[in-house]
Amino acid sequence: MKRLAWLGILMAVLLVAVSGCTDELGAVDLSGTVDLFMSHDGWAYRVLDTARVSQTLRAPNQRLGDFRGGLELHPIVRIGSEDYMIISRFDRELLTEVYHLDGRRPVRTVTMKQSETGDPWHFHLDEGPRNAVKYELKRTGRAELFFHERSTDADYIVESNYRIESKAVREVDKQGKPVFIKGEYQWDRISVSGNSELKIGARQCLTGVKNVAGKSIRFYVLDWDFDGKFTERDRVWCEYTKEYLNFNATIRLTDSWKAEKDNTYRLRLEEPAVDGQPYILHIELEGVGVR
Repeated sequence: MKRLAWLGILMAVLLVAVSGCTDELGAVDLSGTVDLFMSHDGWAYRVLDTARVSQTLRAPNQRLGDFRGGLELHPIVRIGSEDYMIISRFDRELLTEVYHLDGRRPVRTVTMKQSETGDPWHFHLDEGPRNAVKYELKRTGRAELFFHERSTDADYIVESNYRIESKAVREVDKQGKPVFIKGEYQWDRISVSGNSELKIGARQCLTGVKNVAGKSIRFYVLDWDFDGKFTERDRVWCEYTKEYLNFNATIRLTDSWKAEKDNTYRLRLEEPAVDGQPYILHIELEGVGVR
């Protein structure tokens, strides 16, 4: 009973502490302007497609590779005025390819990274000692490549990755020994799960920093619709809060536990009137947080 009382007191203290957790910049007026300049960081991606594998089996007579077809992806994306099919598939290894839909022509790409680790695809789900209680297989892969797109005259980076694992667990008795019936070991559960993802992003983006109250907030404007231009149809990544933001929407630039404690803002983008001049990110104060 005494333990429950102490637990209740601890939970109450934690609740008060968390509810009072306020971002110190939440009450600071961050409105103003930020000069944005072209960058080629190539780090921002938009997810094109995902796949998931989740199966429960009765017997482990299949191989890990029997399930990789469920991880293959082939979305179509418009970049500038052209349509492309980005393919993530498997042969002996993970293959990531870009095809121009005009005649299904392959696009010349440069591979930046290619790695796969884990158990071989040809392993059976019960690969290992015959009397083992548990068998686990795991495999992961990642590929990164880039290509130049002609209609936007810009470079794009494609990343594909996957993860797959299997678990086969034998039924055991009270002594922890495998159950053996009619000449066969019995299975308690056999499962395969995994996921894959295909992402693409333009290397070119706009970036700028706002310095306020002794801290720096970096913003990135990303060509989210891949039209080769920077407009208010695109997205803003705020490095401070680690989130994507929309233009002309009520947003926060700080991260208090209670959202109502933070000021709210609206973002606008001003294009340069003269070539060579920076874009300007306008940060407009829209609402004052509860103090």
